[in-house]
Amino acid sequence: MRVRSLVPALGLLATLAPVASAADTPSITPRGWVDAIGTISDDDKDGTKTEAGFTAEGLLAVKWTVGAKVSGEVAIKADTEGDEALVLAYADWAITDKLTIRAGQSYGPLGYLAVEPTGLYTINASPVNIGGPESIFYGPAARGVTLTAVLAEKITGSFSIFDGSSADTDFDLAYAGDVVFTFDKGFVNVEGYYDVGAAPVGPGVEDESVMGLGVNGEYKVTDPLKVGAELVYKSADEDTSIGFLAMANYALATETPMSVTGMLQYAQTDVDATDTTPSDLSLQAALLTNPTGSSNFGVNGEVGFKMSDADDGSDEVTSYWIAGEFLLSF
Repeated sequence: MRVRSLVPALGLLATLAPVASAADTPSITPRGWVDAIGTISDDDKDGTKTEAGFTAEGLLAVKWTVGAKVSGEVAIKADTEGDEALVLAYADWAITDKLTIRAGQSYGPLGYLAVEPTGLYTINASPVNIGGPESIFYGPAARGVTLTAVLAEKITGSFSIFDGSSADTDFDLAYAGDVVFTFDKGFVNVEGYYDVGAAPVGPGVEDESVMGLGVNGEYKVTDPLKVGAELVYKSADEDTSIGFLAMANYALATETPMSVTGMLQYAQTDVDATDTTPSDLSLQAALLTNPTGSSNFGVNGEVGFKMSDADDGSDEVTSYWIAGEFLLSF
């Protein structure tokens, strides 16, 4: 398990590092994963019943290099709901040893949590939507151009111009940037974005710009103990949102590779129109194992709860879940 692999200035340069010494002949490398999750959940609302569900999704990707400075990737993801999507389609060009340009569609450039399940320390990435498809901060896939540069020793940065809309029919001009400071036992990533606004949705309706700021980092306290944290802020018209995440992962001294994770997340939004501040607080504990000894096959378990307050006079709702996961990758 590893944390988010596509912090732009880290992930992009790491991807291109072996390309710079490759031969001038094309090479192709497939990769992919299957993620199967079973969940039992309940909450404390009157009249609700315990629910059980099963989901499965998979990704198939092809990465290639062309010469010493060019690489790319195409990936398709599908799930048991019948949804299929082209999630990655990009090309990278290492203009110099310190400057790289990416064009096409790649994962959104923001945030700490991994986009793919192979990079998570828990089964459920973000119950309070700090990250994920309904994220208050991370945003959708980025279709555009990203420049990544080495600014100094152990300092890298990136700047992106992309379409921030999640709808194929809209164009939503957005800008994002980050600076990553790396050190022997971890990193600190400072990032931000500005979304100019999608096309008006009706007569007399103005575009709505969105601005976000975030800082996240990770530190290896000891060989078995790793901690991570994230703080995010978002402003959209008259509404503002904040999110906080704290995580600790501890590798157990067992013959079979396994680790335990604890994660706390909190998010709230100040809604101007209703003068309310709905919020969510979640706590998760996960056991991650590789029963065959291979890091390509994980059998994982998780328990968690979430407290949701709509701040509208209704009772606070507490939900609980237990989940199991088979995760196979290559």
